[in-house]
Amino acid sequence: MTSLRYPTGLGTRDRDYVSFTPFEYRSNGRGADGPMADGASSVILYMPNSTPTVGNANDWGAVNFPGPLGSLQRDIAGTVVGTVTTGTSVSDMVSQLTTGLSAATKNPNFAGAAKQFGLKMIPQQLLGATPNQLLAISRGQVYNPNVELAYTAPQMRAFSFSFDLIPNNAQEASIINQIILNFKKYSAPKNLDNGMFEIPMVWKVKYKTGQGDNKNMNQFKRAACTSVTVTANSQTDMHVAHDAGVPVSTSLQLTFQEVDIITRKDHEEARGQGY
Repeated sequence: MTSLRYPTGLGTRDRDYVSFTPFEYRSNGRGADGPMADGASSVILYMPNSTPTVGNANDWGAVNFPGPLGSLQRDIAGTVVGTVTTGTSVSDMVSQLTTGLSAATKNPNFAGAAKQFGLKMIPQQLLGATPNQLLAISRGQVYNPNVELAYTAPQMRAFSFSFDLIPNNAQEASIINQIILNFKKYSAPKNLDNGMFEIPMVWKVKYKTGQGDNKNMNQFKRAACTSVTVTANSQTDMHVAHDAGVPVSTSLQLTFQEVDIITRKDHEEARGQGY
């Protein structure tokens, strides 16, 4: 596998660096990674002073089951969901739902739940306030919110790298152009000339130390490159160029979005810091 590297003198035996390799996209359901893109090169870049912040975030949210009606709804919902997750047949599920509704009528909170339901059915425009607000005004009471913190899903991660590419000679200027072209080319779709596009490649991004993965930094899953931004002479107030119009410096910003979520098993198998 060929590789493009900047700086050109960057050795990989004892140094820390970042590698970027494009592979054909495969959906998560297909399992194995696709092959490396035809004609593509792996890119090896210096370890930036500030590596991207990568947050392992999860969606949690408050769910309210206010008052006696909410308490009954939560109990009945728990019964129904329990039948779904245990593989019960549809007829048995309906039967258990009916049983749950019947049991609800015998619950000591049923009368309060019925009154709360009645209040909810009256249009708010007619009452001039919500049922909870009316209770606060008339009785100095409000419904217990019966709040629960419920888990929804893990979030998919995005991250960005920024590099300053400053050529020291004509050879390095050529390598910089090839690196930028490599990212642009394989992050773009391919026109199949039949009314269809082949979707862009996805990238394996790795922190490396010598010839191995750096276990003291986070790992990444396959990621789509969602943005390639190139700015010439971002550190100067005017255009400055070497011979043949080569910019004195070029800033390269790469933004990625991982194509799969991170699970507990991923962290365990990765070792080190995990993902």
